[in-house]
Formats: sequence, C-alpha cells, structure tokens
Amino acid sequence: IWDLRRILGWIRSHGPTRIGVHGISLGGSTAALLANYDADLDCVIAGIPAIRIDELFRHHTKKEHQPSDDFWERLGRLQSVISPLSQPSAVDRERLFIYAGVVDRLVPAKLPNDLWNHWGEPEMLWYHGSHVTSTMDTSVKSFIDRAFIATQLATRSH
Repeated sequence: IWDLRRILGWIRSHGPTRIGVHGISLGGSTAALLANYDADLDCVIAGIPAIRIDELFRHHTKKEHQPSDDFWERLGRLQSVISPLSQPSAVDRERLFIYAGVVDRLVPAKLPNDLWNHWGEPEMLWYHGSHVTSTMDTSVKSFIDRAFIATQLATRSH
C-alpha cells in the first residue's frame, strides 16, 4: 500500500485530477485495502476480491488436512493487518464497486459479500461466470463502464 500511495502521489504530481483503481482477485483485495488509506480516489472497483487469505486457505484445504481451529484463529489475526475489513473505507460508498462470479470456485461468495457488507452495501454485480472469466464477461465490462461514468472518470460507454 505504501508503494501504491507513492505511485499515486507521483501520478497526481504530473497532472491528473481524477484517479480510479480496479483490481481483480488479490488485486481486488489490494484495491479495497487502498480505499482504506486514500480518500481522494474517485472510484474503487474490487473485482472478485480475495479479501481474506485465511478464509481462502481454509476453504481450499481438504477436511482431512484441516489444522486446528487455533491455527485458523492465529492466521486470521496475522492477516488482519492486510485485510480491507480491518478499518472503514476512506472512500465514500458511492465511489465503491464490487463484482464477483456466481460460479467462482476460487473465491467463495462469502468474501465479496463480507466486503459488500463492510462497505455499506455499495453497487455490486454478480456475473454468471467463474474466477477466470471476468475479463471476458460483457456484464462485467458494462459494470466497469457504469462505475467509471457514475464517478465521472468517463463520459460514455466504449
């Protein structure tokens, strides 16, 4: 986040007055975390956000290989410092957007839902696709266009 904030500072020092961020998967989590620290972002789009690494690991670990509940609790505490859920977003809800796939087998629906609740239920799209099809899905492309238009980063759809 420190690096991203330095990059944003450099970009802002070279003229752009409006900046939005869009991340997918771990990038969606990073975009969501950046929203906690930069109130001047005009638009934040968290695509299929993998916001809790401990939950991802737990979800994908076979039942017979599950460590103790204590292990998951400690892992959750450790990763909380990089969780977008650790504090409120500095960006207003009207500039926050989330999308997720209804058949995503990598990021369970609980994670984007947790972010949606944490952010105060901003605009969200559930598209009919998987984790890897988001960039090809026309509803996702339209959703991103609408987010850019709503936050005045664009004036019309492409």
